[in-house]
Amino acid sequence: MAGAGLDPARGWVELSTQRRDFPAGTAFLGWLRSQALNAYEPTLPPPARRAFRAEAEERALAELPNADGSYDLDFIRLDLLAHAG
Repeated sequence: MAGAGLDPARGWVELSTQRRDFPAGTAFLGWLRSQALNAYEPTLPPPARRAFRAEAEERALAELPNADGSYDLDFIRLDLLAHAG
């Protein structure tokens, strides 16, 4: 953090592991749309966004289900507070 001009003594960093369980594909798609895909779309040219979203959703539903049709998501969230040095 100090290399970026931030004072680590005046802030904090925390890693938070999380697991989300989704009972069905519709719930998983809701999370994917609201938390993941929208982070990538601004970097894409507007005409490519719809195709990107469609392919990501199709692949996620096809490649990630559990045997019972549910979906699990494990991730690590980085929480931090930093102040300019």
